[in-house]
Amino acid sequence: MRDLIVACGDKPRHMYFAARLAEAFPDCGIITESFGTEMEKNRIKEPSKKIREHFAEFSRTEKKFFAGYLDEKKDLIEKHILAKIKGGEINSSETLELLKKENPKFITTYSTAIIKPRMISAFPKRWINLHAGLSPYYRGSGTNLYPILNKEPEYIGMTVHYLDAGIDTGEIILQGRPEFSEKDNSHTIGCKTTVVGADLMIRVIKRMLAEGTCPSVKQDKSRGKLYLKKDFSEEAVDNIRKLISQGLIAGYAKNPKNIGIVEW
Repeated sequence: MRDLIVACGDKPRHMYFAARLAEAFPDCGIITESFGTEMEKNRIKEPSKKIREHFAEFSRTEKKFFAGYLDEKKDLIEKHILAKIKGGEINSSETLELLKKENPKFITTYSTAIIKPRMISAFPKRWINLHAGLSPYYRGSGTNLYPILNKEPEYIGMTVHYLDAGIDTGEIILQGRPEFSEKDNSHTIGCKTTVVGADLMIRVIKRMLAEGTCPSVKQDKSRGKLYLKKDFSEEAVDNIRKLISQGLIAGYAKNPKNIGIVEW
């Protein structure tokens, strides 16, 4: 039985997450799921030039943000890779057989395709997801962007939760929020949240391996909102830039607000 399987995307932020966990847990295997190089096409079938530019800028930012660490950990990552699969293949029979062969104590997910019920039921209470957002307030896709659009930067953060059949609705184990600087933008914040998420997941898995479980809290599904990939628009890009240029993030960095999140 392997201690841990990390299933994640293959972008720099995902590989940073995988490397952090591989470094913390030597008996770890990594499965990467690739959705191609054009992130915007995973959200919108025919993205506009403005939306393509938004995601290209984020891609450049995350490459720069994580470059040093990933260069240092390149050999570590390759050593722990079990499989490199295409988008959606996380739910394939081949992946299921690989997981059964490895028989991990826990499986962490970050930016994979939505895990289907048959996969979850094969490893009950072993799937633990890192959601880029604070559930239940912001669930789904782009959920560290919409708090900016809604002028609620205090709701930017990361959630570690058990997987269930819903979208980011499983019992919450631990949450955290990044520290902002006055120079941050939506892209640097996205990178900072990944660092927070890796820290949270390492704490959770250490406790899981030591105690077999972690305290968790059921979500109030009547609160918050589910955002879908198709909801992202040119207007959203424009408004994010406008609000940041007007000082939304800089002001919050000077005077952060406290909200209720799951901590221990």
